[in-house]
Amino acid sequence: MKRRFPIIIDNQRGFMFPVVLFIIAILILVVNTNIQLFINERNMTKHQIQQVKIETLFQSSRVLFQDELTSALPPGKERSYSLPDGEVKITLISVTETAIHASFTIYPLNEPISYTISDTFRLEYPIQ
Repeated sequence: MKRRFPIIIDNQRGFMFPVVLFIIAILILVVNTNIQLFINERNMTKHQIQQVKIETLFQSSRVLFQDELTSALPPGKERSYSLPDGEVKITLISVTETAIHASFTIYPLNEPISYTISDTFRLEYPIQ
């Protein structure tokens, strides 16, 4: 039985260099792709953590505001809550007998950007 493949690969006419070059190029492509995927995943994780903090600030301030509503609606159109991850400013946009429309402006710590979320509260009892 003849051994054809080792002769083709090991001959002195230069077949081995293009194969090695091709394999190295493929390896560089794979490594580069994995590095880019890692960088993208790291950025996505950073944004996901930021989104969770913003949602936590919104939910916490919403619960605090609802607790104020159950006792009685204090006078004033604005509320401000200082929480561990940032501050939330609530502005009452419209107040009717059965609903309150509020705007939550969220200021996360160490971020120059603020986020605004609007929400409507349905009341079980009419406001006097």
